[in-house]
Amino acid sequence: MSDPACPEADFRRAFRMPRAVFDKLCGDLGAAVAKEDTTLRAAVPVPQRVAVCVWRLATGEPLREVSRHFGLGISTCHNIVLQVCAALTAVLLSRVVRWPDSPAAAASRFQALSGIPGVVGAVHTEHIPIVAPRENAGEYFDRRLTDRNQKATYSVAVQAVVDADGAFTDVCIGHPGSLSDAAVLEKSALHAQCEAGLLLGDDGHGQPLWLVGGASYPLTSWMLVPCTHPNLTWAHDNLNERVACARAPALRAFRRLRARWRCLQRRAKVKLSELPNMLGACCVLHNLCERSGEELDADVDLLPHDKLVDDGVITGNAGCSSAQQTDRDRMAHVVLHAGNA
Repeated sequence: MSDPACPEADFRRAFRMPRAVFDKLCGDLGAAVAKEDTTLRAAVPVPQRVAVCVWRLATGEPLREVSRHFGLGISTCHNIVLQVCAALTAVLLSRVVRWPDSPAAAASRFQALSGIPGVVGAVHTEHIPIVAPRENAGEYFDRRLTDRNQKATYSVAVQAVVDADGAFTDVCIGHPGSLSDAAVLEKSALHAQCEAGLLLGDDGHGQPLWLVGGASYPLTSWMLVPCTHPNLTWAHDNLNERVACARAPALRAFRRLRARWRCLQRRAKVKLSELPNMLGACCVLHNLCERSGEELDADVDLLPHDKLVDDGVITGNAGCSSAQQTDRDRMAHVVLHAGNA
């Protein structure tokens, strides 16, 4: 694969990214993952170290298979994967997963997609299965996945804000899978920053900015969620359809994330302390691929839509103030009349 004569299509199929993106990744991580030669052996080169990690994440193969492919020891491959994942998270996460530089431009893309003005991101929380931890296993017991899989399942939550192009702009990783989507949101830095007004504001023309979420999230001054009360009006029903359109990039992003990095399709068998780095690395690589325009191959299966659902706890109208409901009603009428026009 490192031979320049290797066809680009074969390289992309193996590592889920073009060679140019891979080379730039090696350059960015070189200082963090490079090792010095010793008198006993030569160090594994940086491109090979990055390739071992990316291959492991992309295929989800057991370490013994990774070891066989790369001609390295199993323990060496294990250490390389941990070190490169840690470097991806430490060096690139804050640079690659970042809030939009121009919220107004982000809002215009969502408005073109859904018809709702002022939306700068869609929120979704996905649960990644893990092996039952030795300590505090009850906190990670996932009722939703257990009911679906018909066997006891444990997980950690990954909450992400996604832009209209399907790239992550904020991630919160590692909260126990027993928590609801609303509880994960409340514990995240995103919640504190939005409550303090550090992320959201207006688009420069007096239009307030929003995030959109499913019915499992609360309605707030900065989070727009579907209407769940009975006897919906035409305006409310229309707004729910528009919110679903605005949320579509988030669901699609997680489907592509798990399809591209197949290690996420099976129970993670790493320590809980190491898991955030692995998941953060997958988010970084997802953004690099999405922003380079990399398409998934036709033979890469996407998860069905019913595999990415909210936690089933409807909190969209619970605890919200009358002012927040009035703002949503006003938005529903604005969107309805704009659509009719």
